[in-house]
Amino acid sequence: MSKQALGWVYILTNPAFKEGMIKIGFTSRDTPQERAAELSGATGVPTAFTVVWAARMPDAQAVEGKVHKILQTKRSNHNREFFECSIAEAIDMIETVAGKTIVAKQDNRKKNNSTPPQNNRQPEKVNPPKKPYPTTQSSAKRKTPPSTKAKNKGGVLKFLLGLAVVFLLAMLVIGWFVEKREVAQPVSSANKNIATATATQTPPKTSTPVPPSETTTPQQPAQRENTPNPQRQTEWRDSVQDVQLAWDKISTDIQKDLHAEQQAWEHKKAQICEQEAKMGGHKTEMENHRMACEIKWNAERTQYLRGFSIR
Repeated sequence: MSKQALGWVYILTNPAFKEGMIKIGFTSRDTPQERAAELSGATGVPTAFTVVWAARMPDAQAVEGKVHKILQTKRSNHNREFFECSIAEAIDMIETVAGKTIVAKQDNRKKNNSTPPQNNRQPEKVNPPKKPYPTTQSSAKRKTPPSTKAKNKGGVLKFLLGLAVVFLLAMLVIGWFVEKREVAQPVSSANKNIATATATQTPPKTSTPVPPSETTTPQQPAQRENTPNPQRQTEWRDSVQDVQLAWDKISTDIQKDLHAEQQAWEHKKAQICEQEAKMGGHKTEMENHRMACEIKWNAERTQYLRGFSIR
């Protein structure tokens, strides 16, 4: 195993930001405080960043990327590294993803006791510009922020919309198979009738015998067309098992966060591979096209899911 450069995955806070918002990032500098000082020097930041917690490990950038994906629903902006979650939750997620690769930690939460906790509402009472009408601490805790309610409603609407799309796709696929079966049945019946009528007729007497090659050659392509590709079927079954094995090696908490994404991937794969199958000339060729498409998609998904494996 090659030696990887060490880096820091850090958690920063800033008094100028609203309560409950933290920054999760990574740096290859010697200390996370150097990165915090660099960010604090920007003209758009009114107050300095504080390093609340940090962990040093190899391949810190990959760990940061996985944590960002897991906490995607709590991200304030998809182009930024700011999240609305507790510090304890962020620390637990970083330690879960990094596992035993952590070689050093910085826990500055006890050193920053002079800074009000993230969930403490007391500073808002003494800050007239931010909160002109003070409320009691108990009533402030009972209130649900409007942004949280809006996000919850948006998540429910997205989930319902996804279910509706899945249902429509399923109905389209079922209708397509039923239509194909109805078209195939009359054709097969007509072929049987023609074969029966041909067998009962007395063949005309001819002086010249028919060469064997002329009678057997047309039947050989039909046999090849109706024969599936055994090697491709084996590759397809193996690719499906690889996706399931990669999924089973992910922790239950991460599976819950990736559940909606996994369903969306299944639907997109089915839609695209169905279009690929239509490029075939007959039923067996269509099935071969579909299996080749799914083998490619399953291989890419297996590689992606293995990045979340912590077992």
